[in-house]
Amino acid sequence: DFVESEYIALEDPPGSFPDGFIGNRFYFRSVEVPFDTTSQVFIVPREMAITIDPRGPAPTAVESVVNGLRVLEFTMHESRPVVPEPGSVSGREFLPSINIAANATWESFVDGMRDVLADRDVRDPSAVRLVRTILRGSENAGPEAKARKLYEWVLANVESSEAFFGSAPAMLAAKTGNRVRVLRYVFGLAGIPSDLVAVRSKAADITESPVADAATYASDVLRVQLPSGEPWISGGERWMTFG
Repeated sequence: DFVESEYIALEDPPGSFPDGFIGNRFYFRSVEVPFDTTSQVFIVPREMAITIDPRGPAPTAVESVVNGLRVLEFTMHESRPVVPEPGSVSGREFLPSINIAANATWESFVDGMRDVLADRDVRDPSAVRLVRTILRGSENAGPEAKARKLYEWVLANVESSEAFFGSAPAMLAAKTGNRVRVLRYVFGLAGIPSDLVAVRSKAADITESPVADAATYASDVLRVQLPSGEPWISGGERWMTFG
């Protein structure tokens, strides 16, 4: 027996790509379930320039024009499960899959993140007082000593969450939020410059792609600018060593 359901989901353009879109990666094969038929259909305006981002032995598109719209249909038959190998690279690198995007470039991805975060680090007087309290007794210390003291305080007092785009002063006041964002905020209040950096793990998909899929660089770290160098720090683990 087969049950087929169909629905429509309306979504706003992603903040990182206000003049474009990025789809959800669709897999035609699994490591668990056999598929009799797997198919994905994209319908886009004929004049829209799109980028097809395949992985593995993905099917090629069968294209047609229906009512002035461009229709791309990707289909595979009799996909048997893949037996995972020990220590394998990310399955996203070799499982047949397709994603489609428009104007989803890495440049617009970075610019979009900058735009979203532009007003999320406002100078809050209570946060300034807190930073002064944390650094009490270290006023004459160097930037690295201050950075270490702030780092230790944030990791010990701020509960980690995935709220990357939240307000930094609000996260600091609530003592919960994205620790890397909070660290960058308190460093800035202490006059210590730093950069937010998006990174990917060694286990992530390393396929070079023109499509800026946020799932590729799914983690964030801080590159701190100190006289002694530029240590990279992460707020993910509470007892992680500075640098």
